[in-house]
Amino acid sequence: MKLLIAAEGTFLDSGIAKRFGHARFFLTVDTETTVISTVYEGGSMMRNEILRSAAQEGVRTVVSGNIGPHAFAALSTNGMQAVLARGMTVGMAVERFLEGALRTLDAPTLRHALEEHEQHRIEHRRQFLRRSGTPRGRSPFTATTPRGRHHLQQFAGRGH
Repeated sequence: MKLLIAAEGTFLDSGIAKRFGHARFFLTVDTETTVISTVYEGGSMMRNEILRSAAQEGVRTVVSGNIGPHAFAALSTNGMQAVLARGMTVGMAVERFLEGALRTLDAPTLRHALEEHEQHRIEHRRQFLRRSGTPRGRSPFTATTPRGRHHLQQFAGRGH
């Protein structure tokens, strides 16, 4: 069986890419012989082409740290499944896949990670407002003088 792995390097001790779409390398690994071949190395080949050519070679499983909605749709189109392997090396991911210890995904993971991040950001803001004593509904950045209001209007949204 062959796996397509989104990786940070080209060896068994290379890390799994945190995001499928940002992988530096795509490797095919034959699970029976552990022979690694590099399919893609940075550059011009589009990820959809990579998935299409891997599917033609008989690859049915893609291993990555996270998979966004566009990549997940491309996998489904090519008849492939996604397997989640966060914080592992390529060798560890292959071993755990063969043991059946990796989770097969039925939905993209990146969207969920972004939603969790947004919830964390909202909670962090609530804690900040509680600590600063600012009443709810009021911005902690309120100008107290006419000149202060002018500066807030002048520099609003510019990262100053």
